[in-house]
Amino acid sequence: MNTNKVVSVSTTASLSLESDPVLTRKRPEAYIIPATQPEIIRKLRELGVEIEQLSSQETWQVETYKVTSRQQEYISFEKFYSVRVKTETDTREILFPAGTYIVPMQQKNGNIAAAMLEPEAANGFINYRIYEVKDGEEIPVYRKMP
Repeated sequence: MNTNKVVSVSTTASLSLESDPVLTRKRPEAYIIPATQPEIIRKLRELGVEIEQLSSQETWQVETYKVTSRQQEYISFEKFYSVRVKTETDTREILFPAGTYIVPMQQKNGNIAAAMLEPEAANGFINYRIYEVKDGEEIPVYRKMP
C-alpha cells in the first residue's frame, strides 16, 4: 500500500570486487566449442559475445578440461541448485570438424566469454547448469592457447 512515506530497509550486499581469486589460468587465444553444444552458443550470443564457425576441419593443439570433482549445492539459490566443479587441464591435438564454434578472445566481450566458459567460475555456465558435466568427464569446451 502506497503511503508516500520514506521507509528505511536494511540489506546485506556482497560485492564481487572484494573477492580474491583462488585459481588463475593463462588467457586463451580462443575457446573452441563443438557444434553439438548449441545452448552454450545461444547463451554466449545473448550476452553479446562474437562467435565464428570453422568452414573446414582444423587440427589444433588445445587445452582440455577433465572434471576431477563435482558437487551439487543442496541449498536453492534463485530456484535452482548450483554445481561446483574442480578440473585438471591437459594438452593434446584434436581434429575439429567444419561447423565447430570459435570464440575469439580479442573482442570487447572476451571477458564475458571467459567468465562464462571457465569451469570453476562462480558465475559460469557449469555453475548455473547451462550444461551438465559429470565427474571424470571431459568438458566440451577447449582452450586454444597462443
